Amino acid sequence: MKMYAASTAPAIPGEIRTHNGAAVQVRIVALSTDYCLLGDYAPEGAEELWLGAIGPFRVRRDGSRADRLVFDGSIHPAIVGHFNAVLAVQADEGADMPNATHLFAATATSASQRPAA
Repeated sequence: MKMYAASTAPAIPGEIRTHNGAAVQVRIVALSTDYCLLGDYAPEGAEELWLGAIGPFRVRRDGSRADRLVFDGSIHPAIVGHFNAVLAVQADEGADMPNATHLFAATATSASQRPAA
């Protein structure tokens, strides 16, 4: 499992499931209804993305940008609004998740604990 160094940049914890079943922890730094940007390169073979405990969303790696995942169909604007509000709070606090981690920890589970799709 790939882990990322601590950062002060606002980010949402996520998990990607690849075509071979690997679960990769990622940091989502920007989110729209059509795509998301990661704090690092998207893994090859990315197929599903979990935003905290919400998902899975079908995704594919953008051919022109290795840190972008494109959703197969738009995700609901309310989901985008919720997570972008969390990013905005983090930016205002000037810190990465330490005060907001509980928002995700209570509901997030690893892909290995989720029911098979």
